[in-house]
Amino acid sequence: LEATQTTQQFLAGKGLFEAFPNNPGNPEADGEQNLRASFLKVIKQRQRHKMPTQRYDLKEPETEFFLPRYFEPENIPVFNDQKELLYILHTVHDVTERVLYEQKVQFANSELAKDRSLLKEVEQISHFGTWEFDIATQKIQWSDGVFRILRI
Repeated sequence: LEATQTTQQFLAGKGLFEAFPNNPGNPEADGEQNLRASFLKVIKQRQRHKMPTQRYDLKEPETEFFLPRYFEPENIPVFNDQKELLYILHTVHDVTERVLYEQKVQFANSELAKDRSLLKEVEQISHFGTWEFDIATQKIQWSDGVFRILRI
């Protein structure tokens, strides 16, 4: 309930996709489709299915705004003594913070790669070089520009 910011009263009597619809503002929203496919897989194969990380935007309580959320869902069949499927236990692990952090790191690395490429280009045009000193390893790394200047 905490991860979805809902209450038992809100969920009572509602189907899963009624309570948690796809974000109508996101044409790429496929959470509902993926979850239905996972349920069918559990029914057909009669075994648990751990889904890959899913983006499933959730509606903020008391507003019409959807916030991006990321979950690692798992669907587990529950059988009676006669091996008949009674229901599917749907569990989720909220990994939103981790995914958003990974996206930030990926963006930062992309920007760093662009900056390094631009610096290399500037070094070639302006005939200068740069170096870095890693305090932990006590190693110096020279750019191509330093090697050119020193004719090494």
